[in-house]
Amino acid sequence: MNVYSTPPPASTTTLFTELVEQLGPPFIVKENSEGEITASLNQPMMTAIFADENLIVRDPALKQFFLYQEGGIWEDITEERLQHLFESLLRRVGEGLPITHLRARRPLSDLVAMLRGRVEKKDAFATRPSIINVQNGVLRVNRDGFDFTEHHPAYYSRNQAPVRFAREAKCPKFQAFLDRALPSKDDQLVVQLFGAQFMLGRNFLQRILILTGRAKSGKSTLMKILRLMVGRENVRELRDGQLDTRFETYSYPESTDDGEGNDREP
Repeated sequence: MNVYSTPPPASTTTLFTELVEQLGPPFIVKENSEGEITASLNQPMMTAIFADENLIVRDPALKQFFLYQEGGIWEDITEERLQHLFESLLRRVGEGLPITHLRARRPLSDLVAMLRGRVEKKDAFATRPSIINVQNGVLRVNRDGFDFTEHHPAYYSRNQAPVRFAREAKCPKFQAFLDRALPSKDDQLVVQLFGAQFMLGRNFLQRILILTGRAKSGKSTLMKILRLMVGRENVRELRDGQLDTRFETYSYPESTDDGEGNDREP
């Protein structure tokens, strides 16, 4: 006989019912002549439940799973962490059933392997819109300027600036710094354009920014400000002389800025 031991765990009963009709119950429970109960796992159904309860994708090019967080970003998640989440799901859905053997490493690894095909999305992060993801929302850039809206998984943003947007805010200290370090308004505009590109994660100008000048003229201060705006966790440093080595470029796909002013799409 088939038994489903707990109330539907999916986000809606209707959706869960549809999944059962398509895939069957999460566990197949049998009782032998001696009254011993055994349970086997319906892997397609369990991965379907997991995919319904979590916003998760796997990018085959990056060979990585990404889980959407309420804060507005898609964070990479290891397969070991996924196994732990599956184990928690099995305990919840199979409460009261003899499923200890199903919570071992091999069955959990098999679930993760099956999940790959179910949530695969090719080039998931390659065609995201022009946005700046900040702590309290998203700035969507358009031909008329920008609008400010809520976070949404459809933006497929993997990077968030550690700042909040305040429409009426002014930056008198930063402007005073620019006036001292870069008296030319044209130079100030160039820096601001590059700063916008770093925040967007796209090099529309197809140029790199090189800062030159005498010692203590503001170069390092400017780079610190840009790093703080973009977020230290979104910045990587690349050494020009080592760019042809695989170890130097290993972390490059994860960054928005290379630490030297050369931005790229995350």
